[in-house]
Amino acid sequence: MQFSLHKAQAMQESGLKFCLSRELEPVLQLLSSWKTLELESWPGLLDQVMDQYESNAGKLWFPLYSVLQPSSSDQSVVQSLEDFIHTSSIEEYRKHLQLLFAVLGQNHIGASLKENSW
Repeated sequence: MQFSLHKAQAMQESGLKFCLSRELEPVLQLLSSWKTLELESWPGLLDQVMDQYESNAGKLWFPLYSVLQPSSSDQSVVQSLEDFIHTSSIEEYRKHLQLLFAVLGQNHIGASLKENSW
């Protein structure tokens, strides 16, 4: 529709014998309202995408926790953590860091409980 409008405007500017401005005005208003609606919907759409990224990143808790268990070798843990962070998209990065801190806290609490139980 926008393409047709631009063509009509170009024809009118090039000296068309008929004046189309009266007929084109409702089309311009409709396109303008559609653009406004589209621009107003972007924040909500971006929030939904961010929520989806965070939800998907949250599913990584158990795999991440299992990698950081004492049975893993130090080198494999370091490599796994580097891969985990380096392969994060910008949308996932914050959530991945939060997961790392949460697992660190879980491991710290677990170690403290083991020490206090002896």
